[in-house]
Order: sequence, then C-alpha cells, then structure tokens
Amino acid sequence: LGRGSYATVEKAVDRETGEEYAIKEFSKRRLRQIAAAEALRRERLSRIPSTEVAIMKKVDHPNLASVHEVIDVTSDDALLMMELCHGGPILKIKDGQDATPYSEEEARQIFRQLVLGIAYLHHNEIIHRDIKPDNALFADEAKTHVKLVDFGVSKFAAGPSPTTAPKVSVAGSPAYMAPELLPGGRGDQVKEAEFCGIGVTLYTLVTGRLPFRSDDPVEMFERIREGK
Repeated sequence: LGRGSYATVEKAVDRETGEEYAIKEFSKRRLRQIAAAEALRRERLSRIPSTEVAIMKKVDHPNLASVHEVIDVTSDDALLMMELCHGGPILKIKDGQDATPYSEEEARQIFRQLVLGIAYLHHNEIIHRDIKPDNALFADEAKTHVKLVDFGVSKFAAGPSPTTAPKVSVAGSPAYMAPELLPGGRGDQVKEAEFCGIGVTLYTLVTGRLPFRSDDPVEMFERIREGK
C-alpha cells in the first residue's frame, strides 16, 4: 500500500474472520541507520514509532484512522495493525501535474470531514505535521467517509495552547508547508502552522492543482514565501 524511509504499509487479511487491515511495519534497524547518519535528528527518529503508537492509541474519532494492535515481531521489527481504508486518497496529485477537481459541494463534504478530524487532534494537543491529500483517505469504496492517516511525524504539543507549544523539528511535505517552516524560517511548528496545509489541500480539491509549483525546490519555496 505504501513505502517510506523507515516503514512499509501492506494489506493483511485475518484468515479466521476475513477482516482486512493495514499493517505498518517499522524497521528499527533502518531507523538506527538513519539516526546514525543524521546525528542531529537521532533523538526524534528514535521516538517515531512510540510517538505514532501513543497518538493512535489516544485518538478516537470517526475521521481518524484507528489502531487495532501493536506487535513487536523481533528486536529489529515492529508491526502496527491499523484500520484499512478501502477508497484510497481523496486526491492523487503530484508536483507539476493536475488532477480532476471536485465540484464545490463534493469538496465541501470532503473538507468538512478532514477539518473535523484535525480539530479533534488540536483539541487533544496533537499536531499532525503532514496534512495533504495523500494522508486523507476514503474509508469506504463509495468514497463518502474521509479519515486522516499517517501519524508518523505527528507530535504532542507540550502546553495547553499553541502559544506555549515548544519549538520542534520541522516535518511535512514542502508544497503544503507554511512559509515560516521552509528553510530559513523560524521553524516553530505549532498548531497554527497546519492551517497552511489545510488551505492548500482545499485548493487542490477545487482546482486539481497545487497553488505553488516548480521543478526547482528553491524556486517553489520562494513562490510559497511570496504567495506567487
């Protein structure tokens, strides 16, 4: 179903019940290798699986994917058994490419569910940090029920309000990031910074394209900063 730098996600079926799940397999060895190569990020990388598990165990909302079980297979691998979303991402869009947009009413229905899930996270002092169409999936094949997924880089906020949240390492997808989080910005990733990703996601739903595009990352960063 998907592959990242330290984890893969595959579909699994319970042989007794026929129930389908998404299984995320963490490679602890790969995490240690990445951490060794990037010493400044070592502490954050070592906490990724435990933080993701803690967040998924804490949340309970119809617009957030749920976790069923956590299994330590070996000293080097762990499995996170999650709810399987059958409908795929709300929009498949790549840098520099267009997708078929939704009507305003369709986009409103999808966006409303996404915002409800994010509002629940923020109410519980959780920052998702990677809001984009790829991380919002249709739970059903009819494509009516939206769930936010992938808490791999999510964080617990330290304080009761965004103003007291600490500075944290920046994560996310550049095309959806707030200008202040791009290279050279202040790097203060609090809950308000997610509004940019939320807004860009809505823009893609109704237009089928990203608002700021360039094959050159530096040029794209400048366009985001300047709003052009």
